[in-house]
Amino acid sequence: MTTVGINFAPVPMGDGPYVHAFAITPAPLNATVLAQPTRGVWVGSISGGAVLQVIMNGDAQPVTIKSVVAGTIYPLSVTQVISTGTTASSIFGLW
Repeated sequence: MTTVGINFAPVPMGDGPYVHAFAITPAPLNATVLAQPTRGVWVGSISGGAVLQVIMNGDAQPVTIKSVVAGTIYPLSVTQVISTGTTASSIFGLW
């Protein structure tokens, strides 16, 4: 088992802990959406400006999140991580 240092972002009250995780591979815009919308997104490593480009659950247009920090859980409900513009890697969806 690998131990990873994680910085925890606030989790909305009443949702409890995350109980599932899955690797997310960024894909082109309008490609296949995630099978499960996330409740959180963990960013494992960053390069080239630390950007995460996502489609939020219920939205159609990408949202650009800049200055992401490696080892951080972001409390985001996303349905897709867009490959164009995303420089973060080792991305995991949590729910």
